[in-house]
Amino acid sequence: MPKFMRKLLWYANGDSLAPKGSKVELTANDGLVLTSPNGDKLWNTTEALNNVGVSRGVFNDTGNFVLEDGEFKSQWETFNFPSDTLLPSQVLRKGGSLSSRLKETNFNKGRFELLLQNNGSLVMHSINLPSGYVNVENYYESETVGTQLVFDRSGDLYLLKENNEKYNVSKEESKVSTSNFYLRATLNFDGVFTLLKHPKSSTDSGGWTIVWSQPENICHYFPKLGSGVCGYNSYCSLGENKRPTCQCRKSYSLVDPDDPFGSCKPHFIHGCALRF
Repeated sequence: MPKFMRKLLWYANGDSLAPKGSKVELTANDGLVLTSPNGDKLWNTTEALNNVGVSRGVFNDTGNFVLEDGEFKSQWETFNFPSDTLLPSQVLRKGGSLSSRLKETNFNKGRFELLLQNNGSLVMHSINLPSGYVNVENYYESETVGTQLVFDRSGDLYLLKENNEKYNVSKEESKVSTSNFYLRATLNFDGVFTLLKHPKSSTDSGGWTIVWSQPENICHYFPKLGSGVCGYNSYCSLGENKRPTCQCRKSYSLVDPDDPFGSCKPHFIHGCALRF
């Protein structure tokens, strides 16, 4: 597979990365078990299995990794525990969510969440870190409610309502044939929920391209919700492909030059002076 196509679509244990030399094993009682070089268990599927043993792990052609019992019944699957991405044929049920990464290459839980609430409303909101407090004001909210968020095999992304009607989350003009393209829907670290495509033709050297994104301009939604997309003393503007970019205010520079979305520090001394 060409490097430009490779994207991480699922990950576990993002807030506590495994050190070099760690390993993943498939066991009958605990399912998948991630252990450190000294034998400490870092992550496992034990609780999700609810004391049901597994016989095999199957990675199917939808991108779903499934743990099956001796009767070939699914007991655990990655599609039921998404990280930041949905794939065609994947469903998000009430209470299910996607969490953004902290940064493009940092897999800690980030500042944004897409959630299908228990009332059936699909929302996106920001999270204050490190407290984890969820801001009550959503920067996206569906116009109707549903029982599931469905990303079907034809590439449509919709809320399935109780009467089985479909409410399209993606736009009609953004439909893409899954016969010709790979698709993924990702909540990016900057809070933008994006549908992307990649041609299946091995002769095409193009990368992933944006089909549709929500919201149209995320910079408009964070005038009063903490630091928002950009860090403190930084302002947000819409860049290429409707993705936000951040810039420091005049007389400020980035605290971390390697983090363009981070906070900015002043080049002057703050202080108060009494004048008579």
